[in-house]
Amino acid sequence: RGQGATGVVLRNASGEFAGGRARWYPYGLDALTLEALACRDGAILAREKGVTRLILESDSQELVKLWNDDASHRSQIEPIIRETREISSCFIKFSVVYANSSCNRVAHTLAKQVSGDNRLGEWQLAPTCVGHLLISDCNPS
Repeated sequence: RGQGATGVVLRNASGEFAGGRARWYPYGLDALTLEALACRDGAILAREKGVTRLILESDSQELVKLWNDDASHRSQIEPIIRETREISSCFIKFSVVYANSSCNRVAHTLAKQVSGDNRLGEWQLAPTCVGHLLISDCNPS
């Protein structure tokens, strides 16, 4: 239906929950576009929280390849990648890496907390719906 949500989980260097956000997008989006928006949304949240070093994990190998090869200028998501690159300049260190979707269940669960009726969710503390996932998803740097 071209609708969907992004889910973002921010963790500190020890892998502990440091914030989360989910946003509903109602129009014309495919999986790659939603993943690019999730990365942008994650970079925005990290910047707002004062993070200086960010490793952005995505479960989309295609997105990570576009980011790392700088081949995005031929992609439909090029404007989102360009905006994320601009945001990334605010960080001392910034990278985008691939993480298997089994390592991304907290973000996916947060994305399920929003809908067309409730378009934005934000958490300072881990909500109970992800408590059991936080330890198994933990991938500390």
